[in-house]
Amino acid sequence: MVRVGDPPDLPCGSLDPDILIWAEREGRILISADKSTMPGHMIDHLAAGRHSPGVIILRSRTLAAATSDLVAIAYCSGPDEWLDMVRYFP
Repeated sequence: MVRVGDPPDLPCGSLDPDILIWAEREGRILISADKSTMPGHMIDHLAAGRHSPGVIILRSRTLAAATSDLVAIAYCSGPDEWLDMVRYFP
């Protein structure tokens, strides 16, 4: 797991479209709580002919609930299930 701001090529303050490009290049599923703008950016990303390992939008607001959701996702799915998709949890 990597946070925005950890890798030098993904600094804090990166815009959503840039984060999607980074995640595509690095083969990383993006986990976000941004349910208002991230889905639209994903639509634009795919419309530009790009691809995505996937986007998970977490609706849980507590760290414990989000962690529980991510553990379940990791054990119950494979990475190919997320390709070019946005899914909301829970």
